[in-house]
Amino acid sequence: MKGPITRPTGAESFRGTWAFSYVLDGTLTVADTPSFTTNFGSTLHGSGMMVSADGKTGCELQISGSIAGTVVCVKNTTSTLTDKAMLLKIFGNRMDGIWYYLDTPGKFYLFTAHRILDSDSNSLILKRTPVYEGLTNSEADALRAAIQAEASRH
Repeated sequence: MKGPITRPTGAESFRGTWAFSYVLDGTLTVADTPSFTTNFGSTLHGSGMMVSADGKTGCELQISGSIAGTVVCVKNTTSTLTDKAMLLKIFGNRMDGIWYYLDTPGKFYLFTAHRILDSDSNSLILKRTPVYEGLTNSEADALRAAIQAEASRH
């Protein structure tokens, strides 16, 4: 008998190398492969931010606040300039959601990520299944509404 499905609760659950795929105007592009190595501790509403080895990408599961249960990731082009934000749901070794450029926050794009190496640099086998278990359109719409509501409060 299999045990219950567990969801990640802390920064360590992101440790490893991920393939980040951004969908832009109907084109799927694998743009980044961040290797999350450093735990920066938690933010006000998060469980702990895991940051990539190059210091440019960070992800954190939100455990309280208006987007609790959502993974928030940011991608920096330099140490001081944030380029992209992502709002995701995590499903084990996969995350699905939306992303946007910070300079155009009203235009959202689809995003998916797969962990390709675990924290010990062991390769993970990626499988393509006929059943899509990721984020539905209504869930993407709910994420979009939540981030717009949060942005309008600031």
